[in-house]
Amino acid sequence: MIISTIGYGATGSGAVYALLKEFSSIQDKSEVEFKLAYQVDGLEDLELHLMKRHAKNASGDAAIKRFKTLIDYYSRVPLTKKLVDPSSFKSISNEYLDGLIQASFKGLESIDTETGSVGKMIIAMAFKKKFIPLFQKITKNPYNFWPIRDIYVSVLPENFLDKTKAYVNKLLEAAGFDLNGNILLNQAFEANDPEASMKFFENSKNVFRIFSRVFAGRLS
Repeated sequence: MIISTIGYGATGSGAVYALLKEFSSIQDKSEVEFKLAYQVDGLEDLELHLMKRHAKNASGDAAIKRFKTLIDYYSRVPLTKKLVDPSSFKSISNEYLDGLIQASFKGLESIDTETGSVGKMIIAMAFKKKFIPLFQKITKNPYNFWPIRDIYVSVLPENFLDKTKAYVNKLLEAAGFDLNGNILLNQAFEANDPEASMKFFENSKNVFRIFSRVFAGRLS
């Protein structure tokens, strides 16, 4: 079972976490927050753009591109505490995305010329409007260099929720947890809407009931 403390910041969830750690039947590896489900460009955003708000293919491509950026950030940025080893996180995450991508092709999307630094956007747009057409006219060959990249197609991928649960399970195993036991995480579910995050975790539906029983036992 997945157990997680949740809070709005400075609301005492850390004290609850410390209390739950005392139970011998609960596994605890690190107090680092496991925010992958609800952080910006995380699993909830991926689900939104692939399963609910798939505007043509552009939104799915953007969501996958941003999730890849999240993977790179987690894997490369030093001096931050991590629940999962960066190399394991990267390989498991990329394998998960590969299972969601239905097709890919070389191209340029609106996200490439409408987001990022102003300088980068201007240069990318100049390549799109001027340099690339000129290159293709002169060489009679396709242009497959920057800012051209892999465009990802993923619209209503099959078994999205099952694949996401399996992905989270692999991350937890990589962190050293036994999936057959009780696993304690910190801030794994979003406080404003916990169920939106909990669905990505196997057997997490009774987490609030567990909290109530713990406090009832302590207060009686």
